[in-house]
Amino acid sequence: MSDEDNTGPVEAVRVGPGQFLLAAERAEVEIGLVFATAGQTFEVVSRPVDVGSGRYLATVNLMAGPGAGRQLTVEVLQAGPRAD
Repeated sequence: MSDEDNTGPVEAVRVGPGQFLLAAERAEVEIGLVFATAGQTFEVVSRPVDVGSGRYLATVNLMAGPGAGRQLTVEVLQAGPRAD
């Protein structure tokens, strides 16, 4: 991620168990990407695997919010300008 992308977490929406839709025009889905939704903040800690159609599987660390400190494998969906 470039320094200009590092202005805070990317906005995300939880679309299902272990699935997040990102407003990812701000950043590539890569190690170090931080995203937040519903009072929780996550950081991608493994190299994302592209499973097609803008979908990636990655291990994330739950950095803040309920369950902080856990690691989860999630599906990240890359969206356009807004994730609402």
